[in-house]
Amino acid sequence: QEQEKINLYGDKRQQPIIVVNKKVTRPWYLWNECWMRRDDVPAQNSGWQVVDSSAIDYNTSK
Repeated sequence: QEQEKINLYGDKRQQPIIVVNKKVTRPWYLWNECWMRRDDVPAQNSGWQVVDSSAIDYNTSK
C-alpha cells in the first residue's frame, strides 16, 4: 500500500494549494475544539469553543 504524501503550498493570494500524492486537490473544511476561559463573554459561555480555521475567501468584489 502506497503511503499518502500531503504537501501544502500557498499561492500569490495566500490561498491554500493542497497536493496529495502529486495530485492537486481542493481544501477541506477544518475546525478545532478547545477549552478556554473568555473574558469577553459572560462566564457561562466560557468552556468548549469551536474555532473555524478553514480558508475562506472574503473577497466580495465582482
